Amino acid sequence: MMDEFQDTSWMQWENFRPLLVNSLSENHDCMLVGDVKQSIYRWRNSDWKILAEQVNIDFGDPWIKEFHLDTNWRSRENIIRFNTVFFEKATAILESRYQDKLSEKDFGGEALRSFRGRITKAYEDIYQQIPPSGKKGGSVRIKFYDQADKDWKEQVKSKLYDSIQSVLDQGFGPDDIAILVRKTKEGREIIASLLSMEKDINDRDGRSFDIISNESLFLENSPAVQFILSVCKYLIYPWDRINSAFMLSEYRRISGSWGYTDDKDQLDFLCGEDQAFDEILRSSFPESFFRVIRYLPHLPLFEITEKIIQIFKLHSIEAEVPYIQAFQDTVIEYIRNETSDLHSFLEWWKTEGIKRTIAVSEYQNAIRVLTIHKAKGLEFPVVIIPFCYWNLDHSPQQSTVIWCSPEKKPFDALELLPVRYSPNLADTIFCKDYYSEMLHTYVDNLNLLYVAFTRAIDRLIVYAPTTGREKMTHAGDLLFDTIRNMASVETGNDQDLKAPVFSHYWQQEKREFIFGKDLKQDVKTEKSRIRSGKLKNYPSGTMKDRLRLRLHKTDYFEITDEEKKARISYGNIMHELFEHIVTRNDIDRAISKLTSQGKIQHDKAEELKMKVVEILTHPVAGEWFDEDWEVKTEAEILYGDEKVRRPDRVLIKNNRAVVIDYKFGSEEESHKQQLMGYMKNLKMMGYTEVKGYIWYVDFAKITEVLMKYES
Repeated sequence: MMDEFQDTSWMQWENFRPLLVNSLSENHDCMLVGDVKQSIYRWRNSDWKILAEQVNIDFGDPWIKEFHLDTNWRSRENIIRFNTVFFEKATAILESRYQDKLSEKDFGGEALRSFRGRITKAYEDIYQQIPPSGKKGGSVRIKFYDQADKDWKEQVKSKLYDSIQSVLDQGFGPDDIAILVRKTKEGREIIASLLSMEKDINDRDGRSFDIISNESLFLENSPAVQFILSVCKYLIYPWDRINSAFMLSEYRRISGSWGYTDDKDQLDFLCGEDQAFDEILRSSFPESFFRVIRYLPHLPLFEITEKIIQIFKLHSIEAEVPYIQAFQDTVIEYIRNETSDLHSFLEWWKTEGIKRTIAVSEYQNAIRVLTIHKAKGLEFPVVIIPFCYWNLDHSPQQSTVIWCSPEKKPFDALELLPVRYSPNLADTIFCKDYYSEMLHTYVDNLNLLYVAFTRAIDRLIVYAPTTGREKMTHAGDLLFDTIRNMASVETGNDQDLKAPVFSHYWQQEKREFIFGKDLKQDVKTEKSRIRSGKLKNYPSGTMKDRLRLRLHKTDYFEITDEEKKARISYGNIMHELFEHIVTRNDIDRAISKLTSQGKIQHDKAEELKMKVVEILTHPVAGEWFDEDWEVKTEAEILYGDEKVRRPDRVLIKNNRAVVIDYKFGSEEESHKQQLMGYMKNLKMMGYTEVKGYIWYVDFAKITEVLMKYES
């Protein structure tokens, strides 16, 4: 079975089709499940025509049997009735508009016929039945605003808040409400508006509610996380005044403490003398920060961020605790896989860290704000669409490029040409490609409307602007024309799903459509919830106060024959340490790297450094760490049937190669066989002289291995 098949791309279909052919040839059944009306991912290369047409073309009778699931078990009766009639009318109106554009041009009868009826055909199964035991009631409210009024969005935001309060007063919970938007920036706009109005909750005498959105879950949107990152950057670039101003600004947001008060002071701060800068900083930040600022950059990455959290008391800001905890988890994950120095982490954050989010339970008692694309497949008792006005066709302001297949000489010499989408293409040899793209775009944006409207269970509330003119440019215009068309029919039967009378639900003067009554919830169904605790603070402290989590065994310096595991761990760590030491100058850096990764304890670092320095005083081994050699550490050698060998250290000079294998235990005969394998591979690579040595480091013993040549 392949679900969501309407979102299949042509490349995927070319891969799926042979599998389906093979399965059918062996008398197996295959099931393709999809709905053309919910195809909204063409920007991911999906094409609804594969499900609507191509499957029948490639297979056809007797292989295909179609089953239409025409009963709606989700929504209440009035919502089903409205959506059924609305989309039947809307597709006809949009099809008519499209055909009017086509009739203006003549580019061949056959090509013209191929475009006719495609929109209505995609929606030919729009009629949905109400189950016998279906839920009665339900309501649809659609309010139109004059797009010429520049304040129409502000009017919508105010009305939106009142609508939410009304829904809450009628027995619904915040988690019953979903606000659907076309773009994430619209979601941010709605959230900012609602949060601003929430501050005036006492004046409005309304109910308080929480809001959650995918956007709000990103770590980068947390003031505390932004502050931690800006302090980290300050530790590396203290002269960066812009970052310093941002750092202080974020600290003001999360703590309320500030050393200056207005924009002029901030400008003076950026342009002032160094002494004034230091004074502002010291008067704003805790004194403890300046006591540790010199050694803070030299701590392991996790301890740096932990120290910042502790010094600035970020762990006690309840609203920021989930973000701080998720951020520290991200730091731990980073140091397991990457170079854990501060600079590298900040560079990684710019491209990868900004994508990180906090994980939350689905059972949050909060209003959801999400895009229509994210809402696909979900359902909500109350759906509110505040800005129903996305373009039906590509906007002239967009630089949309379509790939055309020219059929006339000399342009047909190229299979594909990138051409900017524009109405001017209607008068060119690319007119077929132009009208094809227009068709797909119309269906894409009609499908967005369908997905949004069909998420609702009990109530659908829509706000839309309209020009009120004949010209139809966006979803609000289509919605307005369709509602007026529905209201113009004054004959029919309200009990007939296909012919209800909508005329008395349209209020022309108010430009408002209300179908169904907003009944109170008699009994609020208690949803099954997972019990979850809420951390009020992040447990932060010094390394001495905290239990140390050891990812590696670190008692490397007390090795006995009985402690085999410890000996293996010691050998692994020493191997990794020497992997990072190319010359003697790399000892400090290598030890610091492993210490910051938690593989070496801080109190063992100096002892280990002294041991490595002593090891490299060996008269022979010491020469292997001079700067005269080209050095390969843990480099892979491919040989045979994709086999891999990885010698510890290879030194190269003037077509000569010296291979060294470190051993941190007792001698074994297998060590020589292993080294001879390395030497043989290097000889096959063309090195004229190859020498090999086994270095038993803890015994200060070096064994030269002579290569055996086959006669």
